[in-house]
Amino acid sequence: SCPAAEDTQEPPKFRRYPQIRFIAALGDPASSEGSGSEQWSQWKDDPGPRGVYLRNYESKLAKTGISPAGWSFDKDDWWLEEHSLIMFNPKPLLRKRFVKET
Repeated sequence: SCPAAEDTQEPPKFRRYPQIRFIAALGDPASSEGSGSEQWSQWKDDPGPRGVYLRNYESKLAKTGISPAGWSFDKDDWWLEEHSLIMFNPKPLLRKRFVKET
């Protein structure tokens, strides 16, 4: 009889990052290498659920500058994600070196 496929495969050789991060990076989406990561940022939590749709700007952000989720809106510095959600600004990405273990 033939052993099951899962019995013959090695487990992946990687360490899981302790907490998911959401990266904000501007650049060429087709690139696979380059520079500029010092300008990247991160959200420690998923910013989407705390976002405000652009169509709701007047009713939910313009008057008070505070989102329904409680973050402050800076009209001179804000983030718009691909689904038209205005989101709070990400924090600077910590400069670390990650080594891929093979």
